[in-house]
Amino acid sequence: VKSASPPGARRLLWVVQLCVAVFLLVLHNVQRPALLGRKLPLPASARRYSLDSPSSGLLKTNSSVTSRPLPQRSSIQQKNTTACFKLLLIILFNLPGHYDNVAFLRKFFEPTFKHIVFYGPRPVTEGVRPKVFLDPVGWLQHKTVMEALKDNPDYDGYLWMGDDVWLNYPQILSTMDLNKVWIYNKDFFTHSLNNPDPAHEGWQWNEAFSLPALRANWNKIPKIFRDRVPTALGSPDMIIAAPSDVAYLPKRFVKDFVSIVTPLQDVMFEIVVGSALRLIAKPDEKQLFHDPQYFWYDGKRGHVWDFWNSNVSFMHPVKLGSQKLRDISIKWLTTVKQKFNFSNDFFKC
Repeated sequence: VKSASPPGARRLLWVVQLCVAVFLLVLHNVQRPALLGRKLPLPASARRYSLDSPSSGLLKTNSSVTSRPLPQRSSIQQKNTTACFKLLLIILFNLPGHYDNVAFLRKFFEPTFKHIVFYGPRPVTEGVRPKVFLDPVGWLQHKTVMEALKDNPDYDGYLWMGDDVWLNYPQILSTMDLNKVWIYNKDFFTHSLNNPDPAHEGWQWNEAFSLPALRANWNKIPKIFRDRVPTALGSPDMIIAAPSDVAYLPKRFVKDFVSIVTPLQDVMFEIVVGSALRLIAKPDEKQLFHDPQYFWYDGKRGHVWDFWNSNVSFMHPVKLGSQKLRDISIKWLTTVKQKFNFSNDFFKC
């Protein structure tokens, strides 16, 4: 019969095991931040990027975007304190089942926006213009944007949004420069125009109206904009797909925007608009939305009010169908207008 291990040996073994466990725990925690939220690696031709500087025209390989101080009041409002800016708000519906929200959207926006147009699929309700193009998923939403620009030529600027966007317009109109193009400032995907096999990559590239349609028509856009790709998008054959649920065009950029989008009308919305907005404007002619919130499929959509603050430019998707969310929205609106000392007068012409 073997004798039991002496107490000293057992204590030594216990100490060794404890040290090994602590070492493994420390090693795990050092590596863990790099593993959190990790997805399958993308090839070099399809990376996720983020713009991390409001003035940068190049793309950075850091996908985290930290909060930045809000910019100063719009320069156009500073210089033209007694002038008036004729701004058109374009609200786009993908499905007719949400037309019940039109009345509330008018109530929410009309204190500031004198000019609002709604576009949606048939059968339309009163006050909604029928879309020429049937687009139930929103993949060709730019066709309706083009339609709205054509129908409404006499405005100083055009701000468009989906009906499922909560737009913090007092903050935006108080801090964004109306002379610049406004774009989304978080994650988007890039892709090489010359990559022959996008099938294993994201949904942005898998459809017939993504890369195949883009390649077939890319050379139809004006050369001046194709020549800007290396600087604006980071590589000579780079193209991007970026959320464009909210965007703004000053009138001076409309012609250039149309010249890019027209030959690419049958290409996916995120690719066409995401690229066009970055190509038409030079680095100092673009401004990024401040801390927008996107709610994907992680459960946040059911309590979006927990993620709002007065510095968030917009939240998406947010359907304003419930009375609770409508009441909260009016309360938020009042809070933000007070914070920014917001006046409607500048946009009342």
